Amino acid sequence: LPQAASLVNVGLWLIMLGGLLKITRTARTTAPAAALCVAFLVHPFVMRVFSSAMADGYAVFVVYSIAAMLATTKDEARTEATLLGFACWIGAQSRYQLLAVALAGSILFVGMTVRYRGWAPLRNFLKGAGAAMVLCAPFYIANLTDFGNPFWPLFIPQINGAHTYGDRVASLYSASLVGQYDVGAFTVRLIELITTPLVLPLALILVLLVPVSALSRGDPRYRRVAILGSFILILWALAQPRLFPKHVILLLPLGPLLAVAAFEGRITGGVGRRLIDAALGAAIVTTLGASAVLSWDYIRYAVTGNRADYHRFTWYYPVYDWVNHNTPRDARFLVIAYSGHTYYLDRPYRRADPWLSGVVDWARVSSEEDLDRVVRAGRYDYLIYDDRDWSDFLGGSAMSSAVNSAMAAGTLMPVQEFRERLYSSRLFREFKETRVLVLRPRQDR
Repeated sequence: LPQAASLVNVGLWLIMLGGLLKITRTARTTAPAAALCVAFLVHPFVMRVFSSAMADGYAVFVVYSIAAMLATTKDEARTEATLLGFACWIGAQSRYQLLAVALAGSILFVGMTVRYRGWAPLRNFLKGAGAAMVLCAPFYIANLTDFGNPFWPLFIPQINGAHTYGDRVASLYSASLVGQYDVGAFTVRLIELITTPLVLPLALILVLLVPVSALSRGDPRYRRVAILGSFILILWALAQPRLFPKHVILLLPLGPLLAVAAFEGRITGGVGRRLIDAALGAAIVTTLGASAVLSWDYIRYAVTGNRADYHRFTWYYPVYDWVNHNTPRDARFLVIAYSGHTYYLDRPYRRADPWLSGVVDWARVSSEEDLDRVVRAGRYDYLIYDDRDWSDFLGGSAMSSAVNSAMAAGTLMPVQEFRERLYSSRLFREFKETRVLVLRPRQDR
């Protein structure tokens, strides 16, 4: 359930905050160190990540676990090496971005081993990494079995050849996240990363703090953390020069540790200490205030219990709610909507939008007869159709033409129509309107 996933993320946030406070408690500037930890973790975007039903919170927690071990373990500690190897690679079961974290942690640990000539820790690191890989293996084996590519939807042109419609859709979507390998385009994306309002000033601080800390000659524990972050940044830029802004959240746990290290021993008292305390206090109050504003709808829902008002920012929720209350529980749906958040639809369904789904090969559906065959083959009782411009996606124009032709011919009958507001910003109330139709195939066709 989404509520359970949100609760797990909140628990991870609390564990991470407690762990960071414990690590930084050894700093001579204890009060600023604690304030720095809080300031990073109460950023509105961070609060949003850890209060939603997404896997981002888990990914951040994996990076936190690795950074915490690097900041507290001794170089030659065997038990910690095993745990570190496990922590580095266990995230690969969740998302491919964490493979970059795994590689970064492994490169760093190999470097530590070579420097200190301690081969026993390396063996233990490999044991931990191997155990994690065994746990991750089912995901990659399933991809290999079902798609012929253990890393699907990555490397589709190289491994699969993009012969099927599903492979082509997945390849186009992956390419949109990767971006262009061009200096000019990369510069534009880097500027976009550090100026995107959603992650201001978090992205700018992390992108500057990590490499600067790696080049400094401070506490070796924190320098290891900075080197880990630098490797992650380099691998991110190489793998995805698009630099999708929200992915900077993976560096979040490194921020408090490196900021504490930067202040360590420099601010011990006097006017400078008071100024730092005041600035951090203002930052915490500001970010908490912003988070409270963004959370106002949650607070109002807790007080009033008005679910419809609370979900007015949830894409297509009125559509799914109407369907849940007005159709048979065993009705089968084909959903063509511009969002992956279809879990509020409490009916058997398949997603078939040309953006993220390869269920229907829309490049081969060009008429109402073709669409009727699709509906019959899938035994669908209803279609949910967002009547928008789908021409930017593979087969999108053909799909729209087929649906419109079926409605004109009467083989698809409108049951209910909605004028939906799809919000792109809860804070600024920015949205786009779209027409959504619930359609039913004609029974005597």
